Amino acid sequence: MAIEIRKPTAFTDLVGYTNPGQAIDVATGDDRTTAATRTPVVTASPSITFHTFLGAGFTYTALKLVVNYTVTGLVDDTLAIEYSIDGGSNWLQLRAPSATNAATIIPISASLNIAQDLTQLQVDLDFAKTSKPDYPAISIFDIWTEGTYTPAAVQQFMPVSFAYG
Repeated sequence: MAIEIRKPTAFTDLVGYTNPGQAIDVATGDDRTTAATRTPVVTASPSITFHTFLGAGFTYTALKLVVNYTVTGLVDDTLAIEYSIDGGSNWLQLRAPSATNAATIIPISASLNIAQDLTQLQVDLDFAKTSKPDYPAISIFDIWTEGTYTPAAVQQFMPVSFAYG
């Protein structure tokens, strides 16, 4: 088995993240070194959406979406991390709206249909203010899909010798 990593290649930033491209800047998955950050977050909905994933290069046997993030400073405002499999028409939750802080990098994931059109996949971070702004800090370290596939068989050739008489 082998794994193909796909990442969004673009984003729509409505609130001014610092270095938003750093959430998608490393070709491998599970980057924990660079991040898109926003401090303080001014509550907005949606705050930032990552989109334009490259299509699958193989036929997958398993597929999942993963996001690495941290968030601190939430009191009663909430953060939801959502994804869309249909280009943004409908949204599903990776992280339900919550005021729970995550000071260490948290990877969250969702299994996707192996036939998912990755070009329709989007990831959105959505804040909601409850009473007064909490001004939380968020870091998005990485967003990627892992498509598991069976690589083509490697042909092995046996040396053959012939004797002519």
